[in-house]
Parts: sequence; structure tokens; C-alpha cells
Amino acid sequence: MLTFSPQPPRRSLRANLLPLTPLGSTPALMERELDFGALVGGLVALALAILALWLRARERARAAELAEANAALKREVEERQHAEEVLRASEARLRTLVSNFSNGAIFLVDRDLRYLVADGRALHPAGLSRQGLEGKALIDTVPPEEYERLEPLYRATLAGTAPEKIEIRYGDRLYVDYPVPVRGDGDEIIAAMMISLDVTEVRRVEEERRRIQEKLEEAQRLESLGVLAGGIAHDFNNMLTAILGHAELLRQDLPAHATEQENVDAIVTVTKRASDLVKQMLAYAGKGRISLRPLDFNALIRDLGELLRASVAKHARVQYELADTLPAVVADAAQLRQIVMNLIVNASEAIEAHTSGEDGHDAKEGDDAREGEASRTARGGTILVSTALESLESSTLERLAPGTERAPGPYVKFTVSDSGTGMDAETVTKIFQPFFSTKFVGRGLGLAAVHGIVQSHQGLLLVESEPKQGTTFRVWLPASELRPDEELPPPSAAIAARQRTVLVIDDEEVVRVTLQRTLERIGFVVRMAEGGEEGLAMLQEDRQDTALAMVDLTMPDMPGDHVVRELLKVKPDVPVILMSGYCEEDVTARYGELGHTAFLHKPFSLDELRTVVRTALEP
Repeated sequence: MLTFSPQPPRRSLRANLLPLTPLGSTPALMERELDFGALVGGLVALALAILALWLRARERARAAELAEANAALKREVEERQHAEEVLRASEARLRTLVSNFSNGAIFLVDRDLRYLVADGRALHPAGLSRQGLEGKALIDTVPPEEYERLEPLYRATLAGTAPEKIEIRYGDRLYVDYPVPVRGDGDEIIAAMMISLDVTEVRRVEEERRRIQEKLEEAQRLESLGVLAGGIAHDFNNMLTAILGHAELLRQDLPAHATEQENVDAIVTVTKRASDLVKQMLAYAGKGRISLRPLDFNALIRDLGELLRASVAKHARVQYELADTLPAVVADAAQLRQIVMNLIVNASEAIEAHTSGEDGHDAKEGDDAREGEASRTARGGTILVSTALESLESSTLERLAPGTERAPGPYVKFTVSDSGTGMDAETVTKIFQPFFSTKFVGRGLGLAAVHGIVQSHQGLLLVESEPKQGTTFRVWLPASELRPDEELPPPSAAIAARQRTVLVIDDEEVVRVTLQRTLERIGFVVRMAEGGEEGLAMLQEDRQDTALAMVDLTMPDMPGDHVVRELLKVKPDVPVILMSGYCEEDVTARYGELGHTAFLHKPFSLDELRTVVRTALEP
């Protein structure tokens, strides 16, 4: 860098340049030369000063530019560092989010199908890990069969043609995958993302909810059918009452050895069989309880041993696994036997169908028939009958019988399992419907009656079956603290009456006529009313003469219990016989506070009518 020292003040250009005047020059010339030289020197000095100032200014400008560039570079470095920190924080948050994706995972692959990202909690249940996937190619990380399934899906995603979602089962886990193409700045697809949700538990819950809903709908359907069956049974009982009553009156009018007696006996026999069918319908409707008392379930099964051996098919072997000790169950013995018999006979028929031939055809005649018989006997089948004590909690009861009210606590469990042909799911949903029939299950009202009996005893019934895997029926009945030899309290005592005029109130004319003729035959005066209001009016007229009232419980104009209450207001001491197609136990449980004298179950025989009326009228 050039530097200049300050110049001393000039007195005159001439004085300064005088010593430099060349010899031989004239003064004028010399003065002119000195002035010119001074001028040139001044200009050079000025130029050099300007140059120095320009150089200094340019250096300062360069220094300012450099400082500004340095500041800009510093700002850029700081901004880049901040951006990198923000990016790292964002990546950390994203990684944390993906790593804690509780029921899923996220996969990101490039166009070479190499994993860029593979993370999420759903990896572990599937036996995968982030370290085992990220940075590696798809073909190197999954089995060949999985590669054949995933490779087309990723290729389709990179091509933009993948489906919206797809279900994939990996081991015992079920996933729903959502393919997402990842696009760059130019809208080209640069990677493929797969958002995978583990829906195993969700599907399990949905399946459980669907199963519970189906069981609830089935219970509601069976309850509706039960109401229908109960109504039909009531009407049938009225008809059977008239048939049986008239047949017995006719039998009394015929000579002892008349040929018509056989016809009348046939009518009575068929009517009683029809009555048994109605009892099964009432059992299905849950109205079939007759006499409840504490029972030993194991003892009841043992008592049926001979009858079961005669009822079970010859190809079936019955094995018993009865609990050593069981508490009693409060039940009707006849209906409990019906449960045991129906379920074991049903299992026997399933085995018989299964052993009749694997092709569904019976064996040939002759030697082939004997060989087929031996083969079937060898194959045979097993019926396992077991009892146990089991404590059921509220959650278990709701799962077994959704929508029903059952008290938690100890239950006696009765199980019948067979190795027969089994049933598909559709058949299982129908077997408790009345008169549903297949070749080997659900004939008539057998299983339908079992369902009704179990319901009426506040129990639970569950069936499990698969084709060619056999069937298992499980019945739970509430355990009781009573001893099996203890009897339940008897019904209320009868009220005596001494008069002979009977008021019959029933809306069915055939029943009224039958009762009139029967009661008149045995010496009573009968007054008949077809409804509650008419009957109350008759009682008002003949209050002193009426000695007995017979009231049907089901009438359209006024329910029987209302009629009885009004009757007792008019004449509190009149004995009342309730008539119904439902069993006495149900009637007592529902109308026990009425204080009625006796109960007459429809249809009834002449002897049963005489017994009940005599009981009501005896002192």
C-alpha cells in the first residue's frame, strides 16, 4: 500500500525549482519550464493521492462486502442449524409417534422395495422388528410366500393402482393395510407407504358382540315362539277337555260289552296322547312345571339307567362321569327326566346317522350287510354324560344367556357330548324351534321342550357343534341348599262348602257344555256364564244358593284373577276352583294370593273332576 507524507508549504514554485534551472536557460524560459514542471509534479501527486484514496475506499468496500458475506454466511449457518434441529425434533416426534402406534405399524419402501421406515408396536406380535427391516430389501426380510403376497401390493402402490385397503393375515394376527403412494415435487411417485392396523382384537370383540346379538335374537325368537305355543296349548286344552269329557260320558252311557266301547276307548287314548303333546308345548313355552322339589341329579340319572340302555342305539356307548357330590336342584322330576332322556336319545340318533356309512348310504344285503354291521359296530360312537358343580359370575351368565336375568352363584352343570355327525351353524340356530326336523336332531318338540323346561327352571342351555366333530349340550340349573329328601311347602288348604249349586265361568262353549253335563251327571245344579261380568251378575242373583265357583283363568272380557277377586267381594266364603291349561305350580306362583280352593288342569278326566269338586266341597 502506498503512503504519502504531507508536503511543506511552498513559498513559490519558482523558489523551489530555481536550483534545478538548467544552465544556459534564459530567465523567462526557465520560469516557464519551472511552472510546467511544478504543474506536472502536482498532477502526479494528486493522481497518486486519488489512487491511494480509491484503493483505500475499495479495500473498505471489500472489507464491508466480506463482513456482510460473513454475516450472511453466519445467518445461513444458523438458519440451517435451526432447520436441522427442527427437522431432528420433527423426526424424533414422528419416530416416537410411529414407534408408539399401539395397534398398527407404518412401512415406507422406495422404488427398489427397500424399507426406509418400518416401525410400530404391531411389529412385535407379528415377530418383526424395526432393526430387522429398515435399510433392507423386502425380499430379504420376509418368507417367500409373504413376498409373493406383498410384492404385487407394493408394486401396485408405486404404480398408483393399489386398492383402497386389503386384509392380510400374518401368523395368528389379522391386519388391515392401507396403501398410500408418496409423491415428489414433480408429482411423481417416489415411494410407497403402507399403514397397517392390527384388527385382531377388534374383530374378536366384534365377533363376540355379533355372537351375543345372535344369541339375544335367538332368545327373543324362542320366547315369541313360546308365547305362541302357550296360546295354542291353551286352545288345544279347551278342545281336548270337551273331547275327553264327552267321550267319558259316552262310555258311561254304553253297555259294558258294547262294540262301541272300543271306539270310545280309542278316542280317550288318542285324546290323552294329544294332551301329552300339549304338555310338551307348554314345556317349550316354559309353562310346564308341575311339582317342584329338591332332587339329586346324579340319583335321577342312575335311576334312568335301564331305560337309557333300551333307548340308546346299539352303536352308541354311554360313559358316565358324575361328580362325587352335588347339591340338590329344585325341579320337577318328570321334566328333569325329560331333559336327560331327550338329550341322550338325540346324541344316540346323531351317532346312528354317523355310523350308518361314511358315504351316507346303508350297507348292502347278505354278507356285505354283515360286514357293514361289523364295521359300524367297530366304529361306533361315544356319548359322554357328566355332572359337575360350577360357580357362574354375572359376566359369564350374560355371555351364556344375554338378555336374561339369572342370579350368579353355584349351578349344577349337566353335559351330554356325542361323537356323532355334528351340525353346521345354521342348523344349530334352528334345533330349538318347534317341529324343526333333520334326519337325526330336533324331531317334534324334543329339543324345543328341553329348552322350555330349562328356561322355566331358571337355568341355562348351550349347544356347541361342528360338522363331523360331534355335539355337546350343556345345561346349568341353580343349585339349592335344601336336602334332596326335603319337600317344598304344600299349597294352601282347601275351603269347605256344603251346597250343591255350581257356577261355571268359561268363555269356551264346548267346555261349559262338557262341565254342565258332567256335573249334572254326578248330581250338581249347574249355572253357566260365558264371561266374568255375566258370572258376577249370576252370583249377585244366587248369592245364597251358589256353593262353588269354577273359573277359567284366560277369558277375553275379564281375566280370571279379576273375576275371582270380584267373586270373593260378593261372597267371601265361596270356594273357587281355578281352571287352566297351565300347570298348577305356575298358577299357584302367580295367583296364590287369591286364596282359591283347588285347581283343575285342562284337559281333565271325569274322575279328576269328581276328586277336585269333592275336595272343594267337603267340610
